[in-house]
Amino acid sequence: MNLWCGLPVRTLRGSWRLSRTGRKKPLAGNGGFVSGTVADGRSRSGRAWRPFDLAGAWLVGFCLGLAGLGIVSHGAEAVPGRNVILVLADDHRHDFMGFHQGAPEWLETPAMDAMAARGAHLVHAFVTTSLCSPARASILTGQYMHRHGIVDNQRPEPAGTTFFPQYLQRAGVATALVGKWHMGHADDHPRPGFDHWASFPGQGEYFDPTLNLNGQRRRFEGYDADVLTTEALRWLSEERPKDRPFYLHLAFKAPHYPFTPAARHKGRYAGKPIPYPDTMARTEQNYRTQPRWVRERRQSIHGIDHMETGAIRPRPGAQLRGLVLRLL
Repeated sequence: MNLWCGLPVRTLRGSWRLSRTGRKKPLAGNGGFVSGTVADGRSRSGRAWRPFDLAGAWLVGFCLGLAGLGIVSHGAEAVPGRNVILVLADDHRHDFMGFHQGAPEWLETPAMDAMAARGAHLVHAFVTTSLCSPARASILTGQYMHRHGIVDNQRPEPAGTTFFPQYLQRAGVATALVGKWHMGHADDHPRPGFDHWASFPGQGEYFDPTLNLNGQRRRFEGYDADVLTTEALRWLSEERPKDRPFYLHLAFKAPHYPFTPAARHKGRYAGKPIPYPDTMARTEQNYRTQPRWVRERRQSIHGIDHMETGAIRPRPGAQLRGLVLRLL
């Protein structure tokens, strides 16, 4: 997963080790984006803010969110501060951003490149629980899995779970969640901590999604990422209170399997070489330091050899390269 957090870089200096070099552009010194790797070791950047992957996302969301908003008191009184936008992508390779040193030359990510050029990329953030729901819970609670109790992608959050946006609300910050929640697989009802809620159950759908808008379900036409972006912009421009700071949590479904692009992007990278990490190989050297379940689950729905949703097949990863290229 990739996480971007919008926060002036100067707020982070001295507390984080920042990477100031990019593959195509050097990172500016006064930018406003902070990007890093959290949940599964993937990184991204946000505008005037930078991304963090799920592993460190909880730290970004909680520490940066409170610090960036200028909330320093424990009561209902808040010190006027900055706005925070946290953008989360699902199953995005940490090095598949155009500015990243390890990215393919043909990869085009102009928006992320622009954010990186005006911000800082945090390269040392690591995942603790590389699974969707537990990682999201860690972002929003600041706790490890054994503390927050969300151990898989089906169970809902335990009663009484506190999410950091609840503290922001108490401090007078306007809060909104737009996109994927995925804690309690089939449950899309509004959760504590958010003044505005626009989400869907489980993994959602790539096309024509139905969103739960503050308790009322509505079907939208179009590609999921476009719909979510439009809804986020609508809240920012039309609904959010303009007299107080805000926190926006924008969580995309993309590029989670089944890898499905918008029609305008389909085939964009057809025939391009896609480098696989060395750790993907079925070698005893790779397995030597891994638990047995890693080998056994390669063909499960969460395994590298099972790249499409559905029943397990004898050899689902046999034509992996062709499959990836076809879906791109």
